[in-house]
Amino acid sequence: MNYTYPQLVSVLPNALVVTDRFRIVSTATKAFNATRVRIMKRYGTTTPKYKSLKRYWKLLLKPNEHLRLL
Repeated sequence: MNYTYPQLVSVLPNALVVTDRFRIVSTATKAFNATRVRIMKRYGTTTPKYKSLKRYWKLLLKPNEHLRLL
């Protein structure tokens, strides 16, 4: 959501700011990936922590209901 939308709402008397589910999920996913990359930069590229964050990032985004036990 653009930061200028609330300013625009104050100009228009009957306007509402509505955020849909896609925007919320998209923003959360981008923030998660930015945090993951920031953490990955702390480790060397050959460390197990770096490799696991790089390899299993999609698994970290999955809901608990969609995870299987091995």
